[in-house]
Amino acid sequence: MLTKTQPERRRSLSAEDAENEVGDRAMPRERYIESFYLIISDKDNGTFSVEGPMTDDRLWNHAVVVAQKLGRRVSCSTASGFSAEDTARDWLQRYSGKQVLPGEIVHL
Repeated sequence: MLTKTQPERRRSLSAEDAENEVGDRAMPRERYIESFYLIISDKDNGTFSVEGPMTDDRLWNHAVVVAQKLGRRVSCSTASGFSAEDTARDWLQRYSGKQVLPGEIVHL
C-alpha cells in the first residue's frame, strides 16, 4: 500500500539567514562589528562616564531608560575613540562635566 507523504515544510528565512544561505561549497561570511564607546551623562550632577569598548549597547540603553523613568536626567550617546581616554578627551572638548568611573552613573 502506498501512502502519500506531505512535502517537508521549511521555516521562512530571516533576511540574515537568506543572505548567508549560499550553498554548501561556499565559506560562510564573517561580519566584522566595529567596537565603540558609550558616553553616559548625568545632567543632575554634571558628570559623565565612558563605557566600553562594546559592540552592543542595548543593555546600557535599557539601564538609561530605567533611570529616566525614575526621574533622573541621564542620557547616552555613542562615541568613537582609540581608547576610553581619547573618548573622554573628545567629549570634554565639546561638553563640560566631571568624569566618573565606568558604571557609576547607571549599572547593568
